[in-house]
Amino acid sequence: MPVIDVEIVGAAPPAAGVAALADALGAALDCPPGRAWVRLRYLAADAYAENAMASPNAPAELPIFVTVLHARPPTGAALDAEVEAIARQWPRGPVAPSNSCTCCTHRRAWAGRHSAA
Repeated sequence: MPVIDVEIVGAAPPAAGVAALADALGAALDCPPGRAWVRLRYLAADAYAENAMASPNAPAELPIFVTVLHARPPTGAALDAEVEAIARQWPRGPVAPSNSCTCCTHRRAWAGRHSAA
């Protein structure tokens, strides 16, 4: 079951888009229903900048940052395929601007990690 954090730079569209995004990412990662957990956040464009840009608040492409946490993350070709499947989700649907680019990172495996209560 992956936990997928998505942060989109730009204006926030209607909240209904998160269900469609969860469905699309779940399908892209071949997850059974209820097994892809998606958290969606928006970052205002004026809270984002890139170094050495003439107009830092108006880059040609606004980024979408995606972080994936798996119990046991894929490796090698399977990891490449997963990143490609995630990146193909944009631009599509009501959650992201059409002028967006995707930055996908995977966190280290959570299997075997425990938290104290």
